[in-house]
Amino acid sequence: MNIFEMLRQAKEAKEAMKDIKVIGKAGGDMVEVTMNAEYELEKVYIAPEVAQQHNAQFIADLVKAAFYDAITRLRQEIQSKMGSMMEGSDLLNLFGGNR
Repeated sequence: MNIFEMLRQAKEAKEAMKDIKVIGKAGGDMVEVTMNAEYELEKVYIAPEVAQQHNAQFIADLVKAAFYDAITRLRQEIQSKMGSMMEGSDLLNLFGGNR
């Protein structure tokens, strides 16, 4: 496979990643954050009862936990998607795989 074919495959992989979104949760779904494949937060949800019954530090801790949960889920999703896309691809050879 030539370099142009590998670049085409890399572009396809990047295109496939752009639609990935995950939801990180904390506090039994009291806080949710939505994150895209660029690791950008798109949405933060805090249940009304949390805002009414807890102090700012507690809420901040829940948001932080939901954020880290989203990062973990996103990494897993990207690994899964990339793994299935890379099977049979020469892109792995470019990075030292499939030797």
